[in-house]
Amino acid sequence: MENEFRKVMSERTDDELIKIVTVEKKKYQISAIEAATSEIKSRNIDQNYFEEYKDKLVVEKKEIDSIAKNQANKTKRALNFVVDSLIIFSIIYFFNKYSTEKSELPPIKFVLLLYFGYYIVLENIFGQTIGKFITNTKVTDLKGEKPNMGQIANRTLCRFIPFDPLTFFFNREGMKFHDTFSKTTVVNNMNTNIM
Repeated sequence: MENEFRKVMSERTDDELIKIVTVEKKKYQISAIEAATSEIKSRNIDQNYFEEYKDKLVVEKKEIDSIAKNQANKTKRALNFVVDSLIIFSIIYFFNKYSTEKSELPPIKFVLLLYFGYYIVLENIFGQTIGKFITNTKVTDLKGEKPNMGQIANRTLCRFIPFDPLTFFFNREGMKFHDTFSKTTVVNNMNTNIM
């Protein structure tokens, strides 16, 4: 009986095959690992390259696992959302209340600028909003480093996806679309842990 994964593995790159038979081995069925191993042998992948790439993958996996262990819990994520939302709504309320032009709602441009400014400025400069400061958490990229401006902007834009807040409830870590699409996460600050 021919291995059902042989064709699938033949379409993978060398790097993907090495990843499958090393750091991702637990994610695959035995027959898939066998097919990947067979494909590596048939391609005659250089053993030195294989070992170097494997070592690189192991280091990356350790970094990713370390970040995953340090991710902020759902309680902190929820508190971040509540605190930051209250701050933004309070600013909008006071702007509307004390504005010289009395209107029911502040101009949409002001609301959008405030919202974008709040998240982009605070997360880009400090790595945390006021909510994250209170819960002692911060935004990082998936390697635990400071995200770049593009990631922060993407993260902020993704907050406007209508069901972004709901995604909080559908995974264990409380990650949202704005985390996934911007390749960022919220982690506990390493200095201290207050919750």
